[in-house]
Parts: sequence; C-alpha cells; structure tokens
Amino acid sequence: MRSYRLVRALLCFIFFLAAPSMYADEPPTPKQELEHINKEYKQLKDMRNKYKAAAARHQDEGMRWQFMQDYKQEAKRAFQQADWELEMVQELQRRMNVLDQERAELLKENPELKQDSE
Repeated sequence: MRSYRLVRALLCFIFFLAAPSMYADEPPTPKQELEHINKEYKQLKDMRNKYKAAAARHQDEGMRWQFMQDYKQEAKRAFQQADWELEMVQELQRRMNVLDQERAELLKENPELKQDSE
C-alpha cells in the first residue's frame, strides 16, 4: 500500500511539473505534446535507473549481511527495500510503456514530427 501511494504521488508530481502547457487556454500543438512526452519519458527513465541502482545496492547488502550473525535484521530490511525499489522500477516502466504508445500514436497521426524527433 505504501509503495502504491508513493508511486502515484511521484507520477502526479512529474505530470504536473512537466505539463504547464496543458493549463493554457489553447490546446497544445502536436510538437508541444511530443516535447512533453519526450521530457516526461527522460525523467521517468532517469528515475527508473536510480531505483534499479538502489535495488542492486540493497540486494548486495542483503546478500552480504544475511550470513553475518548480528546483521540478520539489516539483511531483511535491505531485501525488503530492494523489493520495494524493484516495484517502483516496474511501475515506472509501465508508465514509460504508455508514453511510448502515446508517442507512436502521435507520430503516426503527424508524420512530419518524425523528422523533428530523430
């Protein structure tokens, strides 16, 4: 439950931070939409990579500590933290997949944007 709330909060924060043009009176142009999608995708990719690295670090710590007598609880916490971070990676990847689909649809509807996106 904790991770679901945090994921939603992070994604809402990114969405509202990266989408000021959506609050304008006029609808965004396809080029602006593409720029927004690319910007959000990059932010999500950076976050995903950070969580992957943190998960690997916590798994390594857990593996190292699980055989040390006085570090059993720390090992358990490290494994739990790694599991939570991997859940975050999966959630971020799902959002990135949605953005990939939105980007593909936008480029299909507006073939002239393909030149700008490459």
